[in-house]
Amino acid sequence: PPLPFYSRLILQGELLAVMIRLLLSLVVASLLIQGAAGAACEFQQDNFHLQYGVRDGMVHFRLILTGITARHTMWNAIGFGQSMYAGLDLIIFRVINGRVQVSDEYVKGFTSPWKDASQDIVINSMNYLDNMVVISFRRPQFTRDQAFDAQLSGCQSWKFATGMNPMSPRGDVFHHRTTPTGRMVCIEQCRI
Repeated sequence: PPLPFYSRLILQGELLAVMIRLLLSLVVASLLIQGAAGAACEFQQDNFHLQYGVRDGMVHFRLILTGITARHTMWNAIGFGQSMYAGLDLIIFRVINGRVQVSDEYVKGFTSPWKDASQDIVINSMNYLDNMVVISFRRPQFTRDQAFDAQLSGCQSWKFATGMNPMSPRGDVFHHRTTPTGRMVCIEQCRI
């Protein structure tokens, strides 16, 4: 005989509850898998928006600099290490008359940085759009330039020199206008 009306509702409610629990389990499993795989990390301040992550031994970066016009001459940088006094591996972004140059450099003490003999930065793309430049580039986690390059693994201090820092027309960087922002970065948590 057919089930009474209330019994059918109870069975349908139980079935719905089972389906909801199954759906929630799938959502939780999906989030755990995504968390294990990681995601890109980011830093944003002033005119500087950086996304970064590691994949297959390479650290991939995507930098958006805003407010860049044809008359701008300025610099920004990412530093790897504790301090200028102790020595910093640098990726410097020079904007000279609105055009960007990227270089691998080093600084120790309160002096101008110098370019590494081994330039370990590879530019994937550089696009200029309405007072903005988007740069995609990569750098090995481990380079052969052990004297001047930080090995990008584990957790270490990164410094971000943002804003419109002064520079000579030839590209000589002057002291940053504000103290760079430090952040402890655990690069293995930043996976792409």
